[in-house]
Amino acid sequence: MKNNLKCKTINEIKDTEGRIILINIEINENIFTLINVYAPNQHKNRNKFFKKVQNIIENNRLGILILGGDMNETLSINDKKTNNISRNYKPVNSLKKLIKKNNLTDIWRELHPNTSQFTWRRKNDTKIASRIDFFLISPDIRPHVMKADIRPAMISYTDHQAISLQVRQNSEERGRGFFKINNSILKEQKYIDLINKLIENYKKQILTKNLKTLWDMFKSEVRTATLTYCKQRSSENKNDIKNLETKLRKLN
Repeated sequence: MKNNLKCKTINEIKDTEGRIILINIEINENIFTLINVYAPNQHKNRNKFFKKVQNIIENNRLGILILGGDMNETLSINDKKTNNISRNYKPVNSLKKLIKKNNLTDIWRELHPNTSQFTWRRKNDTKIASRIDFFLISPDIRPHVMKADIRPAMISYTDHQAISLQVRQNSEERGRGFFKINNSILKEQKYIDLINKLIENYKKQILTKNLKTLWDMFKSEVRTATLTYCKQRSSENKNDIKNLETKLRKLN
């Protein structure tokens, strides 16, 4: 979450079994109802569970709804990989009713209509897999969705992939802002060499230019050089992470 995001929690609702968490939250003057769920494995219990989720929504929802988590349920035959699947497969009725009643969208499937990707695989049989973790969102937020993806979970004790939803906040005109430096770069030799080179260049101009003007020019150039260095550094880190995630996806 970005530092400039104005965020205020209104209230929080939890069920007694630890399977449902609902938070009403105000973000930049917009109210959202965020729900995280962990549905039961058994079909009968799962049907009761989504009825309970719907009841909690009706009694506690205050804003734009985003529901995500482990549904232990797929929404179409294309989300399952198994040797024994019924072509008449349908999700539990209570989940279908919840989606219809709240006018929700499976955003990952909408953005990836022809992609086959799974969030869970059986550890001892990789031929069995399914997409049972996903986000369901209100149409109000759909125009602001930038990205929804499935990525490796960076924890060793799960057989699930992670799911990600990226939403754009309303754009506002902003000034240049204050210059903030990431102190960790002060220990990086590449950055130290960069600044030392600038210092040496300005030393040569001390006798030929006004010191105050020279000092202001130096500070400005340090700022520009530092921002460029940090952006490049951040881009390299993101590329490294992306490459690692790609390798993990291939391994999975």
